Amino acid sequence: ADLETVRRKVLGTLPGALAKVRLSAAEQVDGVVQEESMPGVTATDLAGRLLKAHGVLTEGLVERSVEAKLLLLAALSGEHLFLLGPPGTAKSLLARRLAKVCQGSFFERLLTRFTVPEEVFGPLSLKALENDELRRKVEGFLPDSDVAFLDEVFKANSSILNALLALLNERVFDNGGSRIDVPLWCTVAASNDLPES
Repeated sequence: ADLETVRRKVLGTLPGALAKVRLSAAEQVDGVVQEESMPGVTATDLAGRLLKAHGVLTEGLVERSVEAKLLLLAALSGEHLFLLGPPGTAKSLLARRLAKVCQGSFFERLLTRFTVPEEVFGPLSLKALENDELRRKVEGFLPDSDVAFLDEVFKANSSILNALLALLNERVFDNGGSRIDVPLWCTVAASNDLPES
């Protein structure tokens, strides 16, 4: 068996959400799905698809090739990316285009010190509250997205940052009394400047 097949088998046997996310990321970027129906996909085919994805990310942009390559690398490895730069340098556009390339759901939010968890993780379910349960309706919010863009991440308050830890690192979200796996496989965090110490 080739190296890619072995890697996929190993990822498929690992427990936890992160292994599933990495396997999903390896299968989704720009339709690069190496299932049994596509056994003849070669390294040249893969390189061509990555070049096409890079072209989609950088179309119409000037001097954003490095950032696009970093974003593709992060997506392929199931990791996240932090972009630092002034306003208007295509940070959010690259994240939106990654969701398009990957054909995944997209979540975007500008974080401030006044951002409340409902804006990021979803509103509380009123039906659950009637049953004395504290559960969120996560559909359409960060715990339900494949690709996310969190702008001005350093300006978020501590309740948002603490809740993001498990979601970003372990790909799980504590929703009421249950811990759910999230499909998130690449988050782009951005800031216009570094935090003041």
